[in-house]
Amino acid sequence: MNKPENPAPNQNRHQPEEDQEAICEAVKALIPAYALGATDPQEEALIKAHLEHCPEALAELASYAALNEALLYSAPPAEAPRELGERLRRSLGSTRAAAPTASPRPGLLARVAGLFSGLAGPSFSLGQAVTALAVLALVVTNFYWGAQVQALRTEQARLAQQLDRQVTAMGLIMTAQEVKRVNLPPAQEASPAHAELVWSPENRVAMLYAEAFPPLPPDKAYQLWLIRGDERISGGLFRVNEDGQGILVVEAPEPLDHFDGFGITPEPATGSPGPTASPVVKG
Repeated sequence: MNKPENPAPNQNRHQPEEDQEAICEAVKALIPAYALGATDPQEEALIKAHLEHCPEALAELASYAALNEALLYSAPPAEAPRELGERLRRSLGSTRAAAPTASPRPGLLARVAGLFSGLAGPSFSLGQAVTALAVLALVVTNFYWGAQVQALRTEQARLAQQLDRQVTAMGLIMTAQEVKRVNLPPAQEASPAHAELVWSPENRVAMLYAEAFPPLPPDKAYQLWLIRGDERISGGLFRVNEDGQGILVVEAPEPLDHFDGFGITPEPATGSPGPTASPVVKG
């Protein structure tokens, strides 16, 4: 009697691995759509069910999270605060304990956090937990430094524009045929503050140089007033550095020769329609 042939052992042994590889390829292919919030519930369920067994898909998700569309500028790597890991563990614990809330299109950061907290079940190994925390730490750190870089770029652009205005104003004054100067002495006794206003009668642009002014808090700024009788017209706002030095490009509504005098007072950072404090200098 002929014995029945045994099935090929290699085929049975490798079949589950091949199935898992196919699933992981499908999960990996869905990661870009998931990062954009374009997956349907069935696709999200597939990702959540198999992501922990697909290291390549997990790494790709981390890359998309780090390059989230809200992060416009890359930043140099930075070490996460020591307490960040503990805060993330507490956050993951509170996420599992909290009731789910409906969100039509949550942000990528929130969806990554929710995905990893959902994976943190009995089968979630210590290595996978560390990977999840590392990904979240990377995302949080990149968002923080991205915001810092954005603020620095904005400030750099503002300073560049300010410097360009100063150079233009100095060029107009230096090339003029006639230049006038007005010294503004301190308005308070024993105050070292003083300023100088330089302009040309040929145009309405002037330069104000302030020295030894008291530094102000962030919600305050110095405001120049053009004085004519009882009338006070704003000449602009400026701040001083730690040494009390400041520069202001003045674009007057009319030639400065038409005014009787000038004064500077501390005002709110957004400016005032008229002086609200005693002058620091006046002349």
